[in-house]
Amino acid sequence: MFTILFFFKNPFPVVLGFILMAFVEEGIKFLLIKRDIGQYPYGLTLGFGFGIAESVIKWDAGFQPTMRLGAIGLHVITAGVIAYFAKNNRPLLGLVMATIIHSIYNLIVVGVIRFYSI
Repeated sequence: MFTILFFFKNPFPVVLGFILMAFVEEGIKFLLIKRDIGQYPYGLTLGFGFGIAESVIKWDAGFQPTMRLGAIGLHVITAGVIAYFAKNNRPLLGLVMATIIHSIYNLIVVGVIRFYSI
């Protein structure tokens, strides 16, 4: 079970912001994969590099490397999804799926979506 927490009177702009951030990040990976830089299975390596680069950038903001392991794994998975669907001639479906996965991850990390046991 899960619950969606709303800390704001109107949570729509916050949720939309996280979806747009995920779309931009996944869009960059999508464009690189479409240019044959990260075709499957090398898209996984592209995602790993993307996750490491994001971790290095956020390290100055006070994030420890161990806090970023989930995000690195996320980028590997979403790049793999995009590369797989690009190889099977359905690249936009891969972009949409990766954006959805990334958006849900972002909302869970910030605590907008919380899971609990019964």
